[in-house]
Amino acid sequence: MPFLKSLSNDESYESAERFRKIIEHAPIGMAIVALDGRWLEVNLALCKLVGYTPEELAETTFQDITHPDDLSSDLANIQRLLDNETDVYQMEKRYIHKGGWTLWVLLTASLLRDANGAPLYFISQIQDISERKRTEQALLESERKFRAIFDQTFQFIGLMTPDGTLVDANRTALEFAGLWESDVIGKPFWETPWWTHSKELQAKLREAVAKAGAGEFVRFEATHMSAEGRIHYVDFSLKPILDGDGKISLLIPEGRDITDRKALEWRLEHMAHVDPLTGMNNRRRFLELAELEFERARRYQGKNLSMLMLDLDHFKQINDTHGHPAGDAVLRKAAQACRESLRNVDTLGRLGGEEFAALLPETAGPRALQIAKRVCRVIAGTQVALDNKPPINVTASIGVASLSAGDTGVGTLLERADAALYEAKHAGRNRAMLGD
Repeated sequence: MPFLKSLSNDESYESAERFRKIIEHAPIGMAIVALDGRWLEVNLALCKLVGYTPEELAETTFQDITHPDDLSSDLANIQRLLDNETDVYQMEKRYIHKGGWTLWVLLTASLLRDANGAPLYFISQIQDISERKRTEQALLESERKFRAIFDQTFQFIGLMTPDGTLVDANRTALEFAGLWESDVIGKPFWETPWWTHSKELQAKLREAVAKAGAGEFVRFEATHMSAEGRIHYVDFSLKPILDGDGKISLLIPEGRDITDRKALEWRLEHMAHVDPLTGMNNRRRFLELAELEFERARRYQGKNLSMLMLDLDHFKQINDTHGHPAGDAVLRKAAQACRESLRNVDTLGRLGGEEFAALLPETAGPRALQIAKRVCRVIAGTQVALDNKPPINVTASIGVASLSAGDTGVGTLLERADAALYEAKHAGRNRAMLGD
């Protein structure tokens, strides 16, 4: 180390030698840096970190390999050292490796002065924290995406003893439920107002505390009552914290309000199942529910089950003559007429276009035919009003099929109801017919 050897002219050889060995054998990067940023001495750990040989670093400055976005902060800290505002500074910064990639380091720098207080050079300690930063970045990115999708923030955080006694709660949690610290601190967590609205949740929390007290991370969905009396859905977790001896000293309860996310899930589920024009089950949802009814009827032999297939008469002509908005109004009216004519236990769905279907549990063919005829009458008595035009009169044809031994699934029942619908159309429309 030429620079340290030159120091031996003015300082004791033993002191310089000890300093040299400390730098050379340090497990982290160490360097002596001139006031203008030149590398005066570097150890092998630093060279390995940044990819340069000692000779190559000697031809550069720390400014040359510092990431441009971090340079101004670094220089500002150096100025604080020079101005004697601090004896040492520490910062996380990025270096540019010789290979061109970026690496994160934790830099600790101090300034050595002479006997008169004049600055001589900087002593830098440099630790590689790239792996830690990658881990932090991965966690931050995961959290950012989660918050961006669901728009959530932590609702509360607290501290508990391993037996579940609450010893601290943050202001967000207290204000959420309209509480004071004296209302909850020192009480079993399950007896606090966040949980007392549900005996079932209280029992679940007690079980979770027992598991967390034994070292298990616990997470489940819960509900909390707000100060306004509204139920909020919460992604709740309990995390055990170990002391220096490896024993569980604390439990950390955390909650994130997921009410908006739950509402979004429900809306998406509704959109996936419901025809947006008529409010009926869409084709996929209808067939799912129909399969369940079919299996139930098969399981309990002797249970009746009937299918109605309904098609609006001359619907294409309505669209062509009055336009699609009028056609949409007709579909909505027809859907309303079906709902009013059928029971709550019946399953309704729009299969596509002007075609509807209804599944009637515990209903035999003759009774299903009577119901279908009633639906025809209700629809025929329905008029769809138009702006400044005569109202539209609508009729429907319906095919009826009841469960038989030959039906292997909802598909075959639909096929037979569709065949009966075809017969109703050819028999003159505005009628219902029972298939074989």
